[in-house]
Amino acid sequence: MNITTILVSLAAILAGGAFLYLFIKGEPTPKEKKPAEKPAAKEVEPTTQTAPQAKKVEPAKRVEPPKQAQPSKVSAKTKAEPSLTEEETISMDKVDHFSEYSAYKQFGYYDKAAESLSNHLASMKLPPHDLVIELCGMYIECGDIDNMINALEKFGGNLSKKELEALVKTAFETEPDNLNLCVFAEEKLGWSVEYITRVVQVLSEHKR
Repeated sequence: MNITTILVSLAAILAGGAFLYLFIKGEPTPKEKKPAEKPAAKEVEPTTQTAPQAKKVEPAKRVEPPKQAQPSKVSAKTKAEPSLTEEETISMDKVDHFSEYSAYKQFGYYDKAAESLSNHLASMKLPPHDLVIELCGMYIECGDIDNMINALEKFGGNLSKKELEALVKTAFETEPDNLNLCVFAEEKLGWSVEYITRVVQVLSEHKR
């Protein structure tokens, strides 16, 4: 026997011993080995798609239009009015009040006419003589003796004593028991109570 034959025989013996050992142990032979089973793939549960939550749509904020800038008020250069002198102002007032006086007198509103004429005389430094008598006559016509006395005290400085006496007598004829008139007659004309009483009696007799 040569070496090759010996080696083949030895290999056959080893193979038979290995087969016998596996058979006794219960292990499957190489032919009987089943291919390893692949692990079953886990069933993938379908994922429930959750509907996306609808976002709350907030109402659009009202966008106010930008405020237009108001044009700055440019003060226009006003022409400087010529300043009136004191005499010119007084003359304007005289024209206004005198016009009122004339209009009221024309339509028979003597109380208003007297008021306007009094304002007219008050604006003057030296009231005209005839207008003072006119004013007192209108007060007597209205039966307003107290205002007649006030007018004489304000504007009657240039009247003569005869003119004052005439106005006072006419006022006594209209209102004989006016106390203020009696006081004025005593202070300005120097009449005594007896003289005033006599004047009133004479005026009342002439009135009859």
